[in-house]
Amino acid sequence: MSESFTWNGQEWSYEEVREMVYDSVMDSTECPECGSTQRVEPDASNYKCHDCGVGKVHSPLIVLGLC
Repeated sequence: MSESFTWNGQEWSYEEVREMVYDSVMDSTECPECGSTQRVEPDASNYKCHDCGVGKVHSPLIVLGLC
């Protein structure tokens, strides 16, 4: 079994994938602009950050191409 997962040119370890899937269901995602975390729906894509209004947040499931 491979030690990593690659999707759309980006590579993650299986531990990173596990954390991203857990976060998408149980926790939150982080804004790439300000670092603020917020809860998003599993199918969230390009949601405007509530704190800075600049960054776009995505569900980790969208980032992984699973949703």
